[in-house]
Amino acid sequence: MLIVTLNQKMQRRRKQWPIFEERIKLVIVTMLKVIPIGHLRKLFGKEEIILRKTFVDASELLEYLNKTKSDDRVIINRENTLFFVKDVELSALDGLETKLEDNTVITLVPITHGG
Repeated sequence: MLIVTLNQKMQRRRKQWPIFEERIKLVIVTMLKVIPIGHLRKLFGKEEIILRKTFVDASELLEYLNKTKSDDRVIINRENTLFFVKDVELSALDGLETKLEDNTVITLVPITHGG
């Protein structure tokens, strides 16, 4: 959680509006768009998944996706799925430690996607 201290200008306004407190807490929520391809669409039941949740890195997103899919017998991992973050595969980035920014598009392509 990010805590922002009021600057001097806002502190002067505080006298005008007594509802201000000395600190305002802001929760930063990112928006991610996940596009599952092939049989992964059926697994999630959607053509795209919009997540308004904060994920530190790709491993946290992967853990979340494995918890929310419809079939517990199927496991999504790096061995059976290509992960593209902003059209770049994770192996060309920092792997599962790749940081996820706001408005990032993640595409999930199963290895058995046909061709």
